[in-house]
Amino acid sequence: SSNAESQTSAQKENTIPSSNSRFTVLNEFNNEAVRDNTTGLVWELSPRLEVYDWDRAHRQCSASTAGGRTGWRVPTVDELSSLVDPASM
Repeated sequence: SSNAESQTSAQKENTIPSSNSRFTVLNEFNNEAVRDNTTGLVWELSPRLEVYDWDRAHRQCSASTAGGRTGWRVPTVDELSSLVDPASM
């Protein structure tokens, strides 16, 4: 799931320790979400791995309270593809 809300409180964030600092864990989402520092999108840290049809996926995201927040939605194809490293294909 993705949440379109932007975050401005840098002191409440933790960058995931690795050689890739693309994602920042968001404390204000109870550490249950990360911000993609490249796109600005907020992603659920541990989304469900089940496969759903569009209607069920939409319902699941709309009902999600991950990070104590509402407003989650199904990401677009372009948003999802932004997570894939073209060099790995």
